[in-house]
Amino acid sequence: MVIHSQKNTTSLEDLSECFPEGSAFRLEGHKFVDEIRQEIINTGRTTKGPVCIGKECRYEITEFLRSDHFALHILTVNQDLAPAAERLLERFEELVRRLKRNFTLELRHTCYKVLLSELVLNVHQYGHHRKDWSEFVAATLLNRRVVAAIPEELSAAGFELTRSSLVEAIVNHPRDPRRFLADIRAAEDRILADPEFCYFHEKRSFVRQACLYRSDPEEHLRSARKTIEQIQSTPEFDELPNWVIDAAVLYSHSKAKDSLRSLIQIRDEILADPKLGDMKGREWIIYQAFVEAPNRIRQHVTAWLARPNAQGVLGDSPKAVDQ
Repeated sequence: MVIHSQKNTTSLEDLSECFPEGSAFRLEGHKFVDEIRQEIINTGRTTKGPVCIGKECRYEITEFLRSDHFALHILTVNQDLAPAAERLLERFEELVRRLKRNFTLELRHTCYKVLLSELVLNVHQYGHHRKDWSEFVAATLLNRRVVAAIPEELSAAGFELTRSSLVEAIVNHPRDPRRFLADIRAAEDRILADPEFCYFHEKRSFVRQACLYRSDPEEHLRSARKTIEQIQSTPEFDELPNWVIDAAVLYSHSKAKDSLRSLIQIRDEILADPKLGDMKGREWIIYQAFVEAPNRIRQHVTAWLARPNAQGVLGDSPKAVDQ
């Protein structure tokens, strides 16, 4: 499942150039879609529930996706998008029906193109490695500003998030992901301003993960610190760098000891494997593989060593990776 990164799928402006209608009519389509969005938000309605549009409406959507030049272009360039596109247009028609709004066939098709444009941008930004692109339908329907722009907005505000964290926020909070992420940042700042959590000033990822995924982030952080300190004081883990212990606890502090024991076993097996060459003094490569791919350490190390520039990389110090 690959999103083709071509010029005509990189911005709304580029996609809009494919519209056969004039710009004024295109603006009318945007206006109507935004009116529906705003009314849904104002009335507290949901995008969920059964789709009760008639057979004629479903047929119109199917024919549009099959025969409209713009739709065909979108679905040709972006393979496997058809199920999500069909669901998006059906959900939009259902919202229009619930609000008892009417629009002409010409305006309907323009609205379809507006929505498809935004869906493509959102999938292009977040859809890599996702099994179901329909996850982005609700966020596309409910947000006047495409959620594809969120990473750039956050970066400009000095707030960086991993791609997976962004996707979870958008999929799980489609009504207003920007507000949710603003609340996350406020919670993170509040926690880091508390002297009790000064320990995490150099471990901000712990605070962010706790705010994103835990109902009581403070209690989770207390537990995480306790686990880190217990592991650091346990002799069997003396050889492991602190940043490796941090990674294990960040993944799952309830299973951190087990995962570190598994790492030690795999590390010793790799060091004893003559096929991988002399790895003495280069254990950090194994540790970095654990941080990046904890379930595929050996494969990650093998792929790393097979790179053309591996000999130069092997001389780097562990501190370079830790940074």
